[in-house]
Amino acid sequence: MDSVEFSRWQDNAFSKILNATLKPSPKRANRYLIEDDSLVTSEGEEKFITIDNLDSALFCCITSGGPYGGIPPMLYILRCFKIASEVLENIQGGRGKNIEQAVREARIGILEKSRDVFLEYFITILQDPSAFPSPNESPNPEVDFVQLILNQGKDGVEELPPRFVEILFDKLSNGHSDLTTISVLILRTISGIANQITDYPGNIHALLDIVSELMANKVISTAVVQDPSFALSNVTVLGKPVAKKMETDTTLGPLLSVSAYPGDNPQIISAFFSGLNDHVDGESIDDDADIRQASAQFNTLRTATSMLQRRYFEIFNMLVRSSEVIRNGVMIYFARIAAANTSRNGIKVDLKTMAGDGIMDNLSSIVLHFCDPFTNDIRLSKIPKVNSEWVRQRAFKISGVGEVWREMVRVCADKTSADTWDTASEIEYVKPNFISECFFICSHVLHIGTIATQNQFNNFLRQHDDFARELKRIKSQGQLSNGQSGPMFEFMLKRYETEFKRQRQYRAALTAQVLDPERLRNTLQFYRFSMAYTLSLIDPNLTIANLTSAQSINLPDEQELSRNSRNLEYLPDFLIEDPADFLLFVIRNAPDVLYSEGYSTFPDTLNTIIPAFIITLLSRPGLIRNPYLKAKLVDILHMLTYRPPEEDDDYVSTFVPLNIQPRLNLHPIIGRFHSILDTNSLARQYLIPALLRFYADIEQTGASSQFYDKFNIRYHIARTLRTLWSKRASYATATFDFFGRGQAEHDHGSAMQGSGKVQTSTGSLAQDKSVIDQFVARLMTDTTYLLDELLSKLAEVHRLESGRASESPNSGSAQAESNNDEQSNDQDRQNQEDGGGNENPEEQGPDSDPARQLAAAERHVQSYVSLAHETIHMLAYLSYLVPKSFLVPEIVERLAHMLDYNLKQLAGPKCSQLKVRDMETRFQFRPRVLLSELTSIYANLGLPQKVNPLDASSLGMMDVEEEDEEDQESGKQMLEDEDRQRFISMVAQDSRSYSKNVFGKAIGIIERRGLKSAHDINQLKKFVVLVEKAKEAAETEEATFEDAPEEFYDPILYTLMKDPVLLPTSGNIMDRATIKGYLLNDPRDPFNRKPLKIEDLVPQDELRERIIAYRESKKNSS
Repeated sequence: MDSVEFSRWQDNAFSKILNATLKPSPKRANRYLIEDDSLVTSEGEEKFITIDNLDSALFCCITSGGPYGGIPPMLYILRCFKIASEVLENIQGGRGKNIEQAVREARIGILEKSRDVFLEYFITILQDPSAFPSPNESPNPEVDFVQLILNQGKDGVEELPPRFVEILFDKLSNGHSDLTTISVLILRTISGIANQITDYPGNIHALLDIVSELMANKVISTAVVQDPSFALSNVTVLGKPVAKKMETDTTLGPLLSVSAYPGDNPQIISAFFSGLNDHVDGESIDDDADIRQASAQFNTLRTATSMLQRRYFEIFNMLVRSSEVIRNGVMIYFARIAAANTSRNGIKVDLKTMAGDGIMDNLSSIVLHFCDPFTNDIRLSKIPKVNSEWVRQRAFKISGVGEVWREMVRVCADKTSADTWDTASEIEYVKPNFISECFFICSHVLHIGTIATQNQFNNFLRQHDDFARELKRIKSQGQLSNGQSGPMFEFMLKRYETEFKRQRQYRAALTAQVLDPERLRNTLQFYRFSMAYTLSLIDPNLTIANLTSAQSINLPDEQELSRNSRNLEYLPDFLIEDPADFLLFVIRNAPDVLYSEGYSTFPDTLNTIIPAFIITLLSRPGLIRNPYLKAKLVDILHMLTYRPPEEDDDYVSTFVPLNIQPRLNLHPIIGRFHSILDTNSLARQYLIPALLRFYADIEQTGASSQFYDKFNIRYHIARTLRTLWSKRASYATATFDFFGRGQAEHDHGSAMQGSGKVQTSTGSLAQDKSVIDQFVARLMTDTTYLLDELLSKLAEVHRLESGRASESPNSGSAQAESNNDEQSNDQDRQNQEDGGGNENPEEQGPDSDPARQLAAAERHVQSYVSLAHETIHMLAYLSYLVPKSFLVPEIVERLAHMLDYNLKQLAGPKCSQLKVRDMETRFQFRPRVLLSELTSIYANLGLPQKVNPLDASSLGMMDVEEEDEEDQESGKQMLEDEDRQRFISMVAQDSRSYSKNVFGKAIGIIERRGLKSAHDINQLKKFVVLVEKAKEAAETEEATFEDAPEEFYDPILYTLMKDPVLLPTSGNIMDRATIKGYLLNDPRDPFNRKPLKIEDLVPQDELRERIIAYRESKKNSS
């Protein structure tokens, strides 16, 4: 092969490719002339550009800016590459067939080498555009390159060489020294462009095409995930300072942030929801009209989001399937983002310092898709594959992640025991499987992603509703809260209306994302698996097949649980709290996702898993340390069994006419759940005792607001119990049986426990009895406090309204009345963040504005009314169903005095303070109903019952013919004479509150208002006669024992003791019944506040014998 001829061919080819020449000629007149002789290779008299000096010639062309009239260096290189490829294709194709084989191969080799030169220049320019100084230099060639890829096919856009992107990526992956740098640079460039998208979804799919093509190369993807910028692996301490950087500074973070969330992409509002600008008076704060109006926009956005999130998953799924190294890097990336943003689900967190809603929603979608193969299984057969040791053997060992997981609040373990478990060295290492990895990482990502966003959505809705009410108040009163009116008022009103419009548009945009049914169903599918997994840690033999049968879930006692559920105890509590939060959110905002007629993704979710999850965790309180987490489980039950209070028709021996229009259209899920509970034997055995136990246990929560929190929680328990009792006979029977076992334990003690035939609900008969005693004690204390507070606040409302009598009747309570419908249901639809509508009076600062004082008093009345009505009803119902439990010695005296005190409040001199304008309409307050149900308790406890309560078809009016005493005594009595007489005596001995006149007045009110049947009224009159007789007997006895020694008297009640016991903590002696009743409310010594238990009391047998002897001597002498 002639070397000169071959050099001439190279010169011709490269002159065409570079659009430059070393020698001027007519044929090359339009090409740039390279005039630097130092770059010229001479062959005889001719000058050639060959592969040997191509590098230098190319450098001269770039730095001079001559070829093609001054285009940027990157575009020039691309044109060179393109022409070289075309020449190469010609030689390899038909045009090269006539060329000698050796010459042809030599030419092909030269052209392939030239393309390598162009690629090297291209790679260098991408990294450092200043490496080849040029007057046409572009400051961001990497951006230009990506935009060039995106805009291929558009008019005026430079056409890329065929397969250039693929060739470039192959070049990088073939051991190139700049592999990682260029790959990460391209990905970060793509992410940066994606982060600028405003016309959602914009060109995101084209960008993802580039990412997919790049990451499909295993060598490149390996380099990318191992680069420190992929997951900021050089940052070892994760937390708030790094949280936002995980979105903005990681390789793919900005790319994953593309979303339709208005907080991340405000243009979504103007593009899709700017039309929501009518009816801004705040009349309809639920914005249902907005939702209907925006349905088309919702569908558009949700479809676009679904397609985008599917693309995200496809890319990451491709990565995790590439190799173990890549999979490990991807999962660490997810874990580190979640760990850095753990505070995102905290209280009062500055969201600007956290990753945004968009990236967290997209990550949630990705990890949910990874979990789909094992969560989308009706049999949940992969639950045994989830290894809880993943926490110690994997999470703890990931840089930065382990520290965050170690600090997480655990399901039950305190910090000390958790630290011990975390560092245990005796555990055998088992390599965590991918299912475990996906499950725990998904749980954490959802915790700081989906769940946190839903909590923020709830907060926004509450603020939006508050703002709407304030706007309505301002418009109705014609002045601002500070009294300003006139021009300033008009100016501020306009600002309020503008802000209200903005909030409505923002709400619509947020609703489109947060309430997307597809995403909610995917999340529910995961939490179905998660709840079943939690149950499997409690009962390792659990399967979906036996979830339907209580025989297969026979809950172990507390000691056995502590052995079986060790792993659950030390796991993060969000494994339980997040499913609860999600269920609360879905039931409140999107119940169709959980259940709709004819549709359910997995029917067992509602039918078996949710009831088993709630009942199991409530029935064994030792499983969960956080009382507010248990309260969320109660909230779920309350909402799934909800009945509007105004529709109650189960008042005890009280006639209440019902002539109301239903205020709410209840979702079919409520009726469905009632049917489920009817057939759920686990619920029938354990639910009632669990609710009663939690009612007592919630007395202490450890929070500063515990005193007020407990009432909101107890209200939900009371409403749930009331619905179960009134609509489901099986639950009345379950309650009767539970109290019966407790009473048997009280009456027969160890003989019952040793029989081995008694099934308990709390783990032991002694525990059953303890639950009942504490529940009754709490019920009595609540009744007194709530009625006291209710009357106090009613008096305040009465005083404030009387002071404004000269004003318009509507001016004093505009805000309260406007909120009547919502506030009447404050206790029924509580947000999980604030726990309820019973506000803490201590948190209400002083306000000199009478209107605000009145509004605050009205809010308190609203809460106390709901609580008082439910507490009195529950006491009346249970005194009818299980009266003996209220008459044990340690309780009966306090109960009698409590009833007398409250009867005096309702029918005594203070009853005049109950006269408040429109109190039933405004507050749903029915003092006569309270009075009637309260007096029913006296009859239930003090008089014999003819009918077994479980045989009665109704607790309402009992129009039976009057019977003589003998006929009544022949009926089946639920109480012994001794029990009834003890109660009557305690009422009679209450010199502070009992009054025959007050009782007579109460009976008169009931009779005039037709609240009870003639039979029930006669029973009350009979009771008063019995009390008066007992009172005379008590006065006689008091005179008989007036010379008793001081040591015989109880130091608190100053009554003659019957069973004296020593308090070892203070050395004082009290009557056993007195101190037991006290300890049921406060487990501390009343004299020095030291902890004291009932079992610590020391009997004083010698003193008891002396008291007995004294009594006998006095009786004999009289």
